Amino acid sequence: MRADHWNKGALKFFIPYLKQARESLQVATGFFTIQGYNLIRSYLSDISVQILVGFDETAIDRLKDLLVDQIMVHLSRWGEENRRAAVLDLVERIRKGRIQVVEHGNREWVDARVRNRDHGKVYILDERVVLSGSVNLTLSGLKYNSENLTLVEDPERVKYYLHQFHKYWNAEDTIDLTQSLLDALLKWLKLSSPLDIYLKTIQSLVREENITPPRDTYKMPVNYQLVVVERALRQLKGFGGAMLVASTGLGKTVMATHIALRLRRENQIYNVIVFSPLQVQPDWRHALRSAGLSYDIFTRNLLDRPGKRKGRKMIEMEEALDQIDEGYLVIIDESQYFRNRTRAKDGRRRQSFNRLIPVIEKKRVKVLLLTATPFSKEVEDLNNQLRLLPHTAEKIFVKADGQFVLPGMMDDAIAPRAWRVMDGPEFFEEFINLPVATVISTSQVAKDFAEHTDEGDFILFGEEKRWVPRVEVTKVKVPVLLEEEVSSAMEQKVFLHRSLSFRDRKNRWYRSKMIIQNKAEISWMSSPLAFRQVIKDTIQGLDDVQYIRPVKKRKVLLTPILSKLDSIKPHHDPKFEALREYLRTFKQEQRKVIVFTERQLTAIYLERALAERLPFLKVANTVKEIDNGAVALKSFNDEVMPLIKGFAPQANQDKISPRDKLVDYDILIATDAYSTGVNLQDASVVINYDLAWTPDVLIQRAGRVLRFWKIPRRVHFLVFVGDFKKNIEGKKKTHNVEKRLRKLSLRGKQAQKFSELPLITEKDRASYDSLGSLSEVTIEDIGVVDIGQLEEFSGVSPFLRHITVLKQNEEYANQIPNDITSAYHYRGDKMLLYLLLAYEKEFHLILYDLKQKRLEPTKEDALLNLIQCTAETPIANVSPDMIERLAQKSRLLWIKQNKNIDLDKVERICSALLIPHQMETSFREMIEDSMKST
Repeated sequence: MRADHWNKGALKFFIPYLKQARESLQVATGFFTIQGYNLIRSYLSDISVQILVGFDETAIDRLKDLLVDQIMVHLSRWGEENRRAAVLDLVERIRKGRIQVVEHGNREWVDARVRNRDHGKVYILDERVVLSGSVNLTLSGLKYNSENLTLVEDPERVKYYLHQFHKYWNAEDTIDLTQSLLDALLKWLKLSSPLDIYLKTIQSLVREENITPPRDTYKMPVNYQLVVVERALRQLKGFGGAMLVASTGLGKTVMATHIALRLRRENQIYNVIVFSPLQVQPDWRHALRSAGLSYDIFTRNLLDRPGKRKGRKMIEMEEALDQIDEGYLVIIDESQYFRNRTRAKDGRRRQSFNRLIPVIEKKRVKVLLLTATPFSKEVEDLNNQLRLLPHTAEKIFVKADGQFVLPGMMDDAIAPRAWRVMDGPEFFEEFINLPVATVISTSQVAKDFAEHTDEGDFILFGEEKRWVPRVEVTKVKVPVLLEEEVSSAMEQKVFLHRSLSFRDRKNRWYRSKMIIQNKAEISWMSSPLAFRQVIKDTIQGLDDVQYIRPVKKRKVLLTPILSKLDSIKPHHDPKFEALREYLRTFKQEQRKVIVFTERQLTAIYLERALAERLPFLKVANTVKEIDNGAVALKSFNDEVMPLIKGFAPQANQDKISPRDKLVDYDILIATDAYSTGVNLQDASVVINYDLAWTPDVLIQRAGRVLRFWKIPRRVHFLVFVGDFKKNIEGKKKTHNVEKRLRKLSLRGKQAQKFSELPLITEKDRASYDSLGSLSEVTIEDIGVVDIGQLEEFSGVSPFLRHITVLKQNEEYANQIPNDITSAYHYRGDKMLLYLLLAYEKEFHLILYDLKQKRLEPTKEDALLNLIQCTAETPIANVSPDMIERLAQKSRLLWIKQNKNIDLDKVERICSALLIPHQMETSFREMIEDSMKST
């Protein structure tokens, strides 16, 4: 009987014969899937099944050891809810010895295929009946393929098929895959470690495409650059725009060019337009030409020229803008040029915004912003640059200052779909969490991507080595001035005032009566001059508080201390004398030094004292004295920048002009206004003359010299701390100096989990020859400093912090298979099913809310923070069957919400049930309810 008479697939033809089988089923098939097995498993009863795989001309080039992997890939693409039931059934049969799966190494088929025009897939039932045809033991083969299906019952021909089957089954090059398949299925059935889910997700997001360079002159990105490229590509495809903030020297041009090349090869774009400073245009031309890309390059200043002044370049630019369509990528290099949206002279909107924004919005062009310095003075610096990205953000009718507005208003300052951050203390954290932003620093690169040698660690840029510095930390204990007198005054509450109420950053109220005492304690530990000013203000009651002690009592307690402070000279100050000895040594070693102070008055004090005690040192101070003995930060552009250029000419060589008359300074005295953003790596010593009270500030200070350098070197950090000698227990009751130090040390140990470098050492000295580097830095407040002309932010995108975990577990992560499942408790308040799917080389992060019974929108960084865990995170006690049903329903819901999806190509990478900690005993009812109604 020929299959021409059957039109409902092979399965309908097979079923009657399968039902009649009582002893055995022997299958020779080109491929085997569990989906196919599932279609026939209910008819197999207790019969023995032998599956011989490999008889298919399309499988000639397939490596034998990939067969089990291919079976598991097909399993991950199977959308049925009963996957686990099929796998459990197959596992049980294998364990009982009722199913064997082998792969034949020789791809030759039996002679009968040619002689008798039979096809290479056969099903032999009870060694009496043969079903032959082009029907693989797969879902599509059994349900949809019935080509040339043949029933063979002639004993001689059946005997021939049996002979051929046994011949290949017992051949020397036939490999028994039964145990390998069983091992893979058993692993699949188990819930995986939560860490596996976390690592698998990160790994999927940083996969590297193996592409061939267009030509030998093309500069391929190095490993850390490829991570950024992959993220930017997801941003451009998902939102139409991306903003990359990367430290100078990390290769923004290389990364942007590779992004453009990848988009072009995927037919996402066909042309590139670059707006850049004139001096870097040769670099852009070389990079884009070597990539074989069609490009135009224009000076960004052209965008602000009035339309009436049309030179040749202006005409070319306007023609290019007119021709832009959705096949263009616009790259805006040094985007900080657009941090101001209005003109200084009249407040009118700049012509550049008038030109670019309509083109970007109407033409659906992709936009990539590049900068090392996105922030200058205020949050609007960031928002103005972000406005140049396609307006694909969520609609929020709130201005950056928090003011609500009515939907539909025409004020273009609102732009409810423009990317932006709110004006507040958390603006930088908000910025780096934007789905379109990526911030990467040199320290993060050093932590995760350095090469390690006996000479030290280095990053290879092409053929050039750039070295990560070695580190030495020294704790300098110095006696405390007027220890007894000040402690006694504090014991009598001279600095305390009536409680005042404040809100913290989480909008919680708290009360304090320690504001002035806190200021006094910091100044006391800083310098005689700074402490003297606090005492004078306290005596005179200049602070806007109500002191507990009346003015007369304050005078009695503090005037003697004030008199002693007036008589203290630098050579009487043990803290300054310790500093002087270190500076003398560093000068002999020809090392430049940065000295950080907590108080501006201390900067003045040090400048005066060094002029008296070490007059041969050339000292630059970022603080100046003004009228009536007051002090202030010097003007950045006019006063501080020349000092920085003279102090660190190599680090700022691109900012130095022939007109600059610079002084080669040995010492730079700075407050924490300059602990972030400035480029000072000509120095190799940072002295924390005043101890910052949070570890992030110490890290920011250290970041001024923790940079890649042209040669191996060691950088030195000194931390000055007060050394109390008398009645230590009593001191703990009167002031918080030592309590703060202990708290800082504790926080430093917590920060050490990320930085791997204790900034307050338990010992007096510690050395670190391998620096994993201080990459976990968050800028809470830039302050009044104009850093627009300086190098970079310290800090990285949260996504890149997750890369650190992946790098630490890279070898382990490479062994994690796809289609894994887990369940664990997390810190959120919703019961969620997390699902990672792959479809046509793109990954999709999905969250299903069990209570609301819907898919939740999610952002890449937010989701990684959500699923973040450690190797110690336990698996929750949840039935894998429950999770499987939820995951498959969520998969189907995602497919329904996305049009033109080929469901057979949707691959499950991982899934996890995320259970709030407070629901540890009450989540099962919610799961059951969600499964009933999904």
